[in-house]
Amino acid sequence: MKQDANDILRAAGVDRLREAIDRPPDTGQMLPNVYIVHDREPGRPSGNTAAAPASLPNDFELRWHGESDDTPLKEWLVDKTLPKVGKALIAGQWGTYKTFVVLDLSHGVMTKTLFAGRRVDRQGGVLFIAAEGQDEVRVRIAALAMDKVASASAHSEGTISVDPTRMPFAWIEKCPLLTADDAPAKLREIVSAAAEGMKTRFGLPLALIVIDTLMPAAGFRDANDASETQRVMTVLTAIALEFQLLVLAVDHFGKDVTTGTRNSSVKEDAVDAVLALLAERDLAGNVTNPRLAIRKVRGAATGQEIPFQTRSVIVHENLGFDAVTSLVVDWSEPTKNVGAAPAKTKGKSEIEILKLEMLKAYDRLAEGLPLLPGLNGAAVCKVPVGTLRDELKSRGFLEAKETGGLTDTSRSNFRRAKTALISESRFVELNEMIWK
Repeated sequence: MKQDANDILRAAGVDRLREAIDRPPDTGQMLPNVYIVHDREPGRPSGNTAAAPASLPNDFELRWHGESDDTPLKEWLVDKTLPKVGKALIAGQWGTYKTFVVLDLSHGVMTKTLFAGRRVDRQGGVLFIAAEGQDEVRVRIAALAMDKVASASAHSEGTISVDPTRMPFAWIEKCPLLTADDAPAKLREIVSAAAEGMKTRFGLPLALIVIDTLMPAAGFRDANDASETQRVMTVLTAIALEFQLLVLAVDHFGKDVTTGTRNSSVKEDAVDAVLALLAERDLAGNVTNPRLAIRKVRGAATGQEIPFQTRSVIVHENLGFDAVTSLVVDWSEPTKNVGAAPAKTKGKSEIEILKLEMLKAYDRLAEGLPLLPGLNGAAVCKVPVGTLRDELKSRGFLEAKETGGLTDTSRSNFRRAKTALISESRFVELNEMIWK
């Protein structure tokens, strides 16, 4: 027979419980081991008992729209080029002066002067993690100090003057493998020591970490493995957020620059900005027409190319023997309007380039999407055609009008490239959705 709540209470000895509650605590007697059953509907609070406030896990915070927030909507390290906090890539083929450009960026951050003609908004120190080319760091830093920092223009109000013989620049000639389990802890110790040193020695925050280069620093077992690459990106994100700075990794392009950085596309997808170093090279290794391209920036326009030249600087005369020299970077005026489409690749038509970029854009957008039924019951990832078009536009492969829509030429090129991929059985389209 089913008992009601009162029967259960009587059986449990509620009267004895109440006597025990009223009894002074020094009697040494314990409360009876009973349970109170409330005669109410499930989920309805009893009496005036207030619900305990929900708690969040450590390091998590809800932010509510409409509440006062004095922080800026967007903060840059380099105006509309590199964020104040986050992670970025600077990539190019070998011989395109990647490290020299990164050191020129370091000069701009340390002195709060221009980088590539763009305003630096935050002054701070630089930590350079040399995963390769360690024997070149001292020479290149000496050239930067002698030529760039020593001749830096007048500082703006509130900017700390930098002594070229003692710059807020630290480097380490070894990097913990970023794929290792202990990478976050080791990297945190290194960065913490550098940040503390910048503050005590120069009164500056650590603003920039450079990892040169990503492949040897990561120690990938399979560089094409998306999950392994994402693990490295997660480590860099954690460091950037904890220390409120930018982590910039130097990376390589493959033989075909239209495919972007080598191996997994997760690298470019995960970062806030990608700067590409482009140039023409002959078989002898001569490099001409070097330029920096703004390939990706969250929150700003892309597609601009900024030419530069390199100049030799004598670091040490070497007592009559061959002098020790290095290079510094001098910037020219931009040659392309912001948002313009990337230059054509030699040997490939504009439609062929767009087809390749369309396939890569689909892969980026499809990653992580749920599987849906396709033709003949096959499970596929379906991407809206409009989303694919917007992705290509945001990366500069389709040109937009001032009103936001595509130009007639870009609209035609998109349609032609999509139709070609469908005719080649590389895409399927139905109801404004597309899949492979």
